[in-house]
Amino acid sequence: MIKVKRKIISVEPITSIAQNRFKEEMNLLTSCYVEDENETQVFLCSVNKKYKFIMNKNEDKNWKIVK
Repeated sequence: MIKVKRKIISVEPITSIAQNRFKEEMNLLTSCYVEDENETQVFLCSVNKKYKFIMNKNEDKNWKIVK
């Protein structure tokens, strides 16, 4: 069996809607697994696996990538 390391990024909520999801669904955990990505979007799953969402790579209105 081959184990593949999953890509993880950290995000931060910008809008009140995202802040609510961050608190209620993501348990205030900034890390997310990258499920898939294309040229313009990243498909994410919270590390607690309770919330999945799509984020634009450039200027998403709800989330930003934390470095």
